[in-house]
Amino acid sequence: SKTSPAGETATLLQLPSGTEPAGSFTVNIDTTESSSIKISNEEIENLLPGMNVTYSKGYQKRDLNGSEEGSPMSTLFMLLVGSMLLFEGWLVRKE
Repeated sequence: SKTSPAGETATLLQLPSGTEPAGSFTVNIDTTESSSIKISNEEIENLLPGMNVTYSKGYQKRDLNGSEEGSPMSTLFMLLVGSMLLFEGWLVRKE
């Protein structure tokens, strides 16, 4: 919840249109104050009545909508460093 200057409380109940889930998250809990056992989907729905809850299984990989073509940046970086060393050697011999 967020409080505006007028004292009104605004709550985000849904994501803006066009957005998609980005993945999952982990919460660290204090084991002395709570139970770390997994609760069922039914219990989640009881805790969040009227909310649209989406369940997913396993790890979710983000799709960046990019192509798999190209070369890794480390290769380009190593070529740049090698070129600089060769250029430096050429400059030293020229003096």
